[in-house]
Amino acid sequence: MFARHCIVQAKCRFVHCLLWLALCFIPQVQAALLDDDEQAYVASHQPRLCVDPDWWPFEVIDAAGQHVGIAADFHALIREQLGLRVRLNPARTWDAQLNASKSGDCELLSFVNRTPEREKWLIFTEPLLIDPNVLITREEHPFISDLGSLRGKRIALPRGTAIHERISKDFPYLEVIGTVSEDEAIGMVSNRQADMTLRSRIIAASVIKHHGWFNLKINGQVPGYENQLRIGVLKSEPMLRDILNKGIATISTEERQRIVDRHVEIKMVTDIDYTLVKWLTALIVSILLTSLFWFWRLRKINAALQNALTEVQETEAEQRQFISMLSHEIRSPLAVIDSTAQLLALKMQEEHESHPVVARIRRGVARLAGFFDNSLTQDRLNSKNFALQQSELDIAEVATWAVESAELLAERHIFELDLAPDMPPLQGDQTLLRILLGNLLSNASKYSPPGTLIRLRVSRRDQACILEVSDQGAGIPADELPLIFQRFRRGRAVENTPGAGLGLSLVARIVALHGGQISVTSTPGQGSTFVVNLPLPSGTPPAAA
Repeated sequence: MFARHCIVQAKCRFVHCLLWLALCFIPQVQAALLDDDEQAYVASHQPRLCVDPDWWPFEVIDAAGQHVGIAADFHALIREQLGLRVRLNPARTWDAQLNASKSGDCELLSFVNRTPEREKWLIFTEPLLIDPNVLITREEHPFISDLGSLRGKRIALPRGTAIHERISKDFPYLEVIGTVSEDEAIGMVSNRQADMTLRSRIIAASVIKHHGWFNLKINGQVPGYENQLRIGVLKSEPMLRDILNKGIATISTEERQRIVDRHVEIKMVTDIDYTLVKWLTALIVSILLTSLFWFWRLRKINAALQNALTEVQETEAEQRQFISMLSHEIRSPLAVIDSTAQLLALKMQEEHESHPVVARIRRGVARLAGFFDNSLTQDRLNSKNFALQQSELDIAEVATWAVESAELLAERHIFELDLAPDMPPLQGDQTLLRILLGNLLSNASKYSPPGTLIRLRVSRRDQACILEVSDQGAGIPADELPLIFQRFRRGRAVENTPGAGLGLSLVARIVALHGGQISVTSTPGQGSTFVVNLPLPSGTPPAAA
């Protein structure tokens, strides 16, 4: 019992000794920092301190009415260095604290950014803490690289804060929603009442973790918007500001970091779970082995595909060569048949009973020659060495040739050529454009009843030449319109009509090669209209008004 009493007495003497040393040391520190006038000011003044009562982890007023948090620790350290005493303003809202500062009831505003609005009544110390502001959005929101590129977005910000003031001024096209607290601003983003908020990185990490708002993420920064948190001092008290700056200058970088770490939980993982490492290693090895196996399999498959592709290319080359040879071999007898038929037609009278037979022979010859022309043209377009043989040409001449050629193939159809006057020259491949118009007119006559009208209209629209071919045929069902330009595609309604399905695909290809566009409108039972839009050469004078 006596020994325990002695230990207690020794402890008390030790504590008293420490208190005596502190009381002796503080005036010495104060004397080293402050001059006589400043020491007299500290001894005779007890300024009132306004704080944000709900800004954790920076600062709050707790249930016991005490100022706690990062800012409170900075203030306690500064006051310890200076021997300064303060009185805490007990108001429980930030608006009330801010109004007390504006009215002069508080000489100090604890932990604030400097803004033009606050500079109307405050001067500021050097920064106690520099902390970047970050944009907070929901997880699904895309990354924000430039806040200036967003318009009409809703951003929630606590009223009366520096950020609320600056964002409202710098980004007027954002909808700023004022809130009472940090929690409310971030909660509105979580609940989709706002698109984003801009808050301190330290606060963001703390609030998101505390409330479990894991549907949120930090989604970018706004340059120049970092928090430089200072003590605001009434303009009437410049000596108090200078005294505080001397206390702030004594705080080291290490002390600042210790204060922040005391309130923001940062966990460092030092123990390694080697069981997990082993499992991960086994997983990586299995993935690697599986990848190597599939790499080997894919190489074999690629080699087989390459061989198949080579065979296909060789087959296509043989087919092109066969078609070319067949075309040249057949053209001579076709020419003989056609010339013979022409001679027969010249020698017999128009009303001779064999005259329709001769006309049918000529139409068959022309149709067969057209098929080979389409096949050879398709082969030419697919060649690696293909190039447009462009020249300046008269589109009226090409259109006239196409109509005259179509009349030879037609079976009592009526062709009408509507040429706009003064059409400017067109730059293009004459052979291909003849094939283009020939196919459109041939299709129109092939799928239209004898005796109906087929019209080719050539006109100009701005800087484009417009070719329109319309008929009064069977028309094309709406579900087949998107497919008619595909190779070998033929409609259900014309399956019994001779044809290979090459013509329209070739037309679309020729139009694309000339930088143009093709479209079609059709009503079943009433006919179709194909419209080709070909650009005129640059420098073509505008059409006369």
